Amino acid sequence: MSDITLQKSAINGVVTVPSSKSVAHRLILASVISGANVKINGSLKSKDILATLECAKGLGAKVDWTDDGVVLDASNLTPGATSFDVNESGSTMRFLLPILPLYLDEFTLSGKGRIGERPVSALRECMARAGVSVSGDYLPVKVSGRYTTNHFTINATASSQYITGMLLTLYALGGGTLKVEGEITSKGYIDITIGVLERFGANVIFKDNVYTLSVVKGELPKEVDVDADWSSACFMIVLGVLGGKVELKGLRYPDYQPDSVVLSVIKEMGGKVYFEDGVLVAERSKLNAVNFDADGSPDIVPILSVACANAKGVSTITGTRRLRIKESDRVQSVCDMLSAFGVKVESGENYIKIWGCDSLSGGVVDSQNDHRIAMSGAVLGSLASGVTTVKGIECVAKSYPDFIKDFISLGGDVYEL
Repeated sequence: MSDITLQKSAINGVVTVPSSKSVAHRLILASVISGANVKINGSLKSKDILATLECAKGLGAKVDWTDDGVVLDASNLTPGATSFDVNESGSTMRFLLPILPLYLDEFTLSGKGRIGERPVSALRECMARAGVSVSGDYLPVKVSGRYTTNHFTINATASSQYITGMLLTLYALGGGTLKVEGEITSKGYIDITIGVLERFGANVIFKDNVYTLSVVKGELPKEVDVDADWSSACFMIVLGVLGGKVELKGLRYPDYQPDSVVLSVIKEMGGKVYFEDGVLVAERSKLNAVNFDADGSPDIVPILSVACANAKGVSTITGTRRLRIKESDRVQSVCDMLSAFGVKVESGENYIKIWGCDSLSGGVVDSQNDHRIAMSGAVLGSLASGVTTVKGIECVAKSYPDFIKDFISLGGDVYEL
């Protein structure tokens, strides 16, 4: 794994926010299921999106790269594979697993890294009740059988991704119902799914814990744009608020992406963040501590912890339980990262508490192959005195391949790659 070293930096400049992984996954799979021939515009070369595109190819879709995205032709699907590799993408895993039985009697699904520690148990149980056998709760799995119904029941307590996978499946079936048991988490991501499916002719109604999906026959889209990614923007917003000034192009607000909540959180902390002529501006500010429930937007926790470490007072981030099974044990990785810079931090079953620090000393951050830890560590390093090393920086390619390039363009003082 490659490392970078960096030191305190004067930050100023403009970046264009990359495309949303969350939206791109859903647009690609909706395009495949619908049988569309569609141009998808966006930056689609993060490793997670490449995993979804490779699986789309395995189903028989043709993918041709353009200067600003891909042309995906699913008008004549003939599956050419019975083994699918999701790499390290949890979204690809949980979206694809329930879809594939519609095209194949038998297949295997596998992945890499810590993906084998992320459960699919709720999907296995849901699919089993509908006639499809999944060999286990963790990848790799062998799957056989075809659905005998278009009416499903799922426990979605662990992840909203289960609901998305089943809504995509209902769309492929031409309609049906999904009864949800347990508390729905991260509902904003389900809203993204519904918004994408509606662009492809679906009508979704949620009432009494049941999603009812129908498909309206009509012309499929010929071209779609992937929205700019608030999850990636978070790093540059905090970088600007703490390090100088950053202008971010491409975002819209309000936005259905759950991580857009970062804007209101940073404002609550006293941060100067505002839109000017359609561009989001983040300027150096003095921040105050915050209490924040991250259950609906857990991906912002690493970079929000950076803001909290530079705020006056003691911040508490709750709703962190599900972070234990991300690309790393993200609660522990956040604590290790902050401690490396001399920040006092503690964690429990469902919280992280951070004491704001007047001055940071450069440290060594082990990314643990976690893209959000690597990017957060780089932002911290640009604020700290002395030298900081971020180990395994190449993992940022999972979500934001151009992060280091953009970071340097803003003044990030990276002097060893």
